[in-house]
Amino acid sequence: MKVSIALATHNGEPWLREQLDSLARQTLLPCELVVSDDHSSDRTLSIVETFAASAPFPVRIVRHHTRLGFSDNFVSALRRCSGEAIAFCDQDDVWSASKLELCVRAMCNNRGVSLVHHDCEEVDSNLQSLGIILRPAAAGSPQPPRTETRSVVGISMLGCCMLARRSVITLLLDCWPASHLRYVRNSGSRGVLGHDLATLHMASVVGNVHYVSEVLLQHRRHENNTWSPDLSFAKGKSRLSLVGKSKVLQECAEVRTVVASMYEEMAGRAEARNQSFAADYLAKISSRDRQLAGFYARRAELYSAQLRRERLSIFWNAVCSGDYRAVGGLLGGMRCALKDLAFGIAGPTAPQALEAICNRLNLKFHPREVAK
Repeated sequence: MKVSIALATHNGEPWLREQLDSLARQTLLPCELVVSDDHSSDRTLSIVETFAASAPFPVRIVRHHTRLGFSDNFVSALRRCSGEAIAFCDQDDVWSASKLELCVRAMCNNRGVSLVHHDCEEVDSNLQSLGIILRPAAAGSPQPPRTETRSVVGISMLGCCMLARRSVITLLLDCWPASHLRYVRNSGSRGVLGHDLATLHMASVVGNVHYVSEVLLQHRRHENNTWSPDLSFAKGKSRLSLVGKSKVLQECAEVRTVVASMYEEMAGRAEARNQSFAADYLAKISSRDRQLAGFYARRAELYSAQLRRERLSIFWNAVCSGDYRAVGGLLGGMRCALKDLAFGIAGPTAPQALEAICNRLNLKFHPREVAK
């Protein structure tokens, strides 16, 4: 199987060479490396050009003279990849030498596998371990080995840990919404629709997502990360205090509304290509995100209410409207409803109220989860 690596860059000078060197050390070399640069102003392109001169595989460089944002920059790289499978590559990570080989082997062993996903280790800017492993949802809920001393944090997806079949990428490119780039340029934001999450959705349409239980990448965390999972709970700290939660929830509602419109556009594109199964799937994702937008907006209203009677009224309306079904799963909805009920009753003292309720019901539920 021929594999392309799609690398998106933007001002990656401090870390890029270490990543490129790890690609050159792969026990299974790619058929090509496609680098899409998002208008870098440092030595990023010079570093890539120097590497390309002696790389053990062809290197194609795409230069953009205006910013695309991280997702559309990745999409630009994907459009130029020719491999039967494509691996997503961030500029600041370091790959294990066996990453491509193990992922390709897992894909080749089962033709029904549309995407392979693996674990990665969190490291600091100097590649020192933070004692945390990120594990994708495709893994289910496996228990870490008894000899494992690092914490395991579950995540929905992480693009740098993915290898996707050509059929998945083709569907993604066919459906990718033109509105996303317009949104990035009009809003000046980093974007709201992740190429990796969209790829995961496409993989679910095309086939099965397969999990490789190996740590095959060092995921570097530094102050200039485009995005990294929140690890505060793994360190025993709440992600967010109750102060300002209403504002954050309102922002989430606005983002979900925009994302829902983009998935709706993707569904329309799939329908126009007679890809009805993909269109139906994407329409459901759009509907889910619109429901989540309403859920976040109602919670924003709840967490800004001053009077107990007002809070409980908002909570009851959320229950009657079925808002908690949008969270994902019966347990998740019940957990979120319990947190909101605690806040409705006790306001800012909700953590203590939640702890008392859980003790009365004999539930093991940490009160700091109320701020999640």
